[in-house]
Amino acid sequence: MKYCVVFGAPRSGTIYLHQLLSCLGSVEGMIGQAVSVATCHIINQNIFKEVYDALAVSVRKNIEVYLSAE
Repeated sequence: MKYCVVFGAPRSGTIYLHQLLSCLGSVEGMIGQAVSVATCHIINQNIFKEVYDALAVSVRKNIEVYLSAE
């Protein structure tokens, strides 16, 4: 099974997109702030690999926590 993760910024239509995608039976949606807006801005900068890797682990863990909660 393949996954696609979509992140959105506040006030960008993410709730509307979530409502549209929720109509599909195979879509898992999450509304909230699993990743801070600042993190998204930081990872798009020229940063050290170690910093990027640390942020990537943080994002992955947040997603795993969400997926494991039932």
